[in-house]
Amino acid sequence: MAGAKEQAIRLKPSPPIPSQALLDGVKLRRWDEDAGDVLLKVDETGLVLSILSERGEGIPLYLSEVCDVRVGKCAKQPKDQKLHEALSASAGVKSFDEIGVSIVHGLNMVEVNFINLAATRAGDAAMFADDVRKLLNNVIGVNVSEEIMLRREYARLCALRNPEKGGIASKHIQSLFEIKNKEDFKSVMSFLGWGVGAKDYIPMEKFTLAAFMRLYEDLVPMDYLSDVFLNVRQSKGSKPYASLKEFCNFLNKEHRDPRLNEILFPHLKEVDVQQIITAMEPNKDYAQKGQLTAQGLRNYLRSKDNAIIHLSRFSQHQDMDQPLCHYFINSSHNTYLIGHQLHGKATVEIYRQVLLTGCRCIELDCWDGEDGEPVITHGKTLVNNIPFKDVVEAINESAFKASNFPVILSFENHCRFRQQRRMVVHLRTILGDKLLLETLEDYPLQPGVPLPPPSRLMGKIICKNKLLVPRDGDGTGTLPRQGNLDGYNAMRSASVSVERSSSSSGTLERNTVGRAARVDEIKDICDMKALSPTKDTAPHFPALSVVLTPPVAPDIHVSHGDTEMPSMADGMTSSASNFSLTSQAMNVAMSSGAAAASAAAATAA
Repeated sequence: MAGAKEQAIRLKPSPPIPSQALLDGVKLRRWDEDAGDVLLKVDETGLVLSILSERGEGIPLYLSEVCDVRVGKCAKQPKDQKLHEALSASAGVKSFDEIGVSIVHGLNMVEVNFINLAATRAGDAAMFADDVRKLLNNVIGVNVSEEIMLRREYARLCALRNPEKGGIASKHIQSLFEIKNKEDFKSVMSFLGWGVGAKDYIPMEKFTLAAFMRLYEDLVPMDYLSDVFLNVRQSKGSKPYASLKEFCNFLNKEHRDPRLNEILFPHLKEVDVQQIITAMEPNKDYAQKGQLTAQGLRNYLRSKDNAIIHLSRFSQHQDMDQPLCHYFINSSHNTYLIGHQLHGKATVEIYRQVLLTGCRCIELDCWDGEDGEPVITHGKTLVNNIPFKDVVEAINESAFKASNFPVILSFENHCRFRQQRRMVVHLRTILGDKLLLETLEDYPLQPGVPLPPPSRLMGKIICKNKLLVPRDGDGTGTLPRQGNLDGYNAMRSASVSVERSSSSSGTLERNTVGRAARVDEIKDICDMKALSPTKDTAPHFPALSVVLTPPVAPDIHVSHGDTEMPSMADGMTSSASNFSLTSQAMNVAMSSGAAAASAAAATAA
């Protein structure tokens, strides 16, 4: 359990805190709309990014809608070569890769937009991207209290100010609160001394945070608050406040969840309640006497102290030192698709988007490309092809931005051997040290040995793919104890059952393509640099094995919709687009060295 506590401490989230550089503003050049130099600033809450033009006009972006900030080769680049060279020269750099920045934002993973910028100095792009990424995917930042949300809206409205008029247009206020009754809106605006016409502007000196809060309270009344306050103020009379004792009783008896364990979550004492009153009560005289007014109660109800989920519960408190197969894995099926499975569209961008949401298992349906390079598509349909290499580059760039837990690449491999070699080269070249090529010393691929825990696989990419299997002609459907290639003995330990057709001994068959692969072809793959097989070891394919006859793995439990396949008792299930693997199956999946990937892993196609 000590390891679990260490993980919980290390993965404890913190509220979004913008850097001083973002608070002051970073100067970049927006080249996609020829908008010239812009200033990018983040508000104090760390929830709104404002893009201010030289004239002071702003475009606010919720950081909760910003999914990524890309630099270098991953950023969009100008197609106009002259603009490309001019931007690089103005920043004093040789390559646009040193200054390019792309902000990716959108309300969902499919409809994403890009704001393309260029730094005016070398180093500014990387600094800006690093600072903004620290504010993205913040679990506390998207579970903030009502008070912080109001501060966020105030910051967004301030970014919409008109520099020529020196204020905020009334129409922005009306749009924010979706006010249909114009008379009510006019009366409130007049009461606050603000402009009331659709073309009127509220001066910035009047549009303070306190005034905005007051406007919100007038436009969004809490009708139930008076009843709640009467419940808090148990004593009879018309006094405008509740005593310290009354508020303490309310919090412990009425407001508290009765299901909570009283030892782990003890009742509040009066000294604790006094601290709440001091922080929430606007009338300082009342606060010093331990008295809470209705406004103080309202402040408490919309504060972080009254959050639906306490902020401390967002820490990673689960034990992450158990075998990998003991966990549900956030998985994606047909990851490349953004539409219909028969005539939809496949994109590289969706792989980035899925990984940025925290998904840890993605699917790659690989097919032979016409130019000798493998492609990913939904085979035998009208879905377009996307280059396998581009997808691997996208995975390499986005795999660990949202989470450092291991990523599993689930291959549905339909490629012939020549293009499988290209897949191997791209995986090793692009992923580099991130690719898990050897089994962990403490967790060998042996029967009875558990899989490594997630805490030992941080930052690693694991390939899951079906293995080459020799055919000996007996048609029994089990792996032979004596294979025709040196090293297939070790594959017995995987306890995998596969289907094999009866044909001449010493050949290998690919069911999906319908051709037989000669033994010397397989040896040719193994003979790649530093990858030759040795006796009594499985053929050491580089991060990837070749798909042959479809394995029928009884150790795998796949739950897909309402249909379930039989499984072992220790199997775990998930629904529809997710799947989990049993212990024996994942014992193979964790090796991309000895077994290169999973011999029994389910693709859930």
